Amino acid sequence: MSAIYGDISGAWRLVWTRSIGADGLTGKPPFGPRPLGQLLLTQDGHVLATICDGRPGAAPGRARSFSSYCGTFRIEDNRLVTMVDSASNPAFVGSEQVREIGFEGEMLVLTPPPSDNGGIRLEFGWTRTSDS
Repeated sequence: MSAIYGDISGAWRLVWTRSIGADGLTGKPPFGPRPLGQLLLTQDGHVLATICDGRPGAAPGRARSFSSYCGTFRIEDNRLVTMVDSASNPAFVGSEQVREIGFEGEMLVLTPPPSDNGGIRLEFGWTRTSDS
């Protein structure tokens, strides 16, 4: 088992999200200015993640942003690879979701691959709430 399992296992709370364009400029946060989220990574390789826009309501005509999935994970070359068992997005079910693992001080930063829509890269900053 990789040493990084011990670095990331536990319960985490989402603190911020970033959207970075292919030009390196920061855009609007993908889950609003006050995102909410929980991430649970167990020592035996299970994951549960949920993220939503923390504002009390969505703009007129728009749905409130929400994403969640769970499954089992493994670490490959500083990447969190999750085999998704259940998800709010049906396209994720049965797929592998890959996130680069980084740290900014004590903050865990997970970064999915850039989107096919203009190369936008998302980043998610998590703070530990408990060890697992």
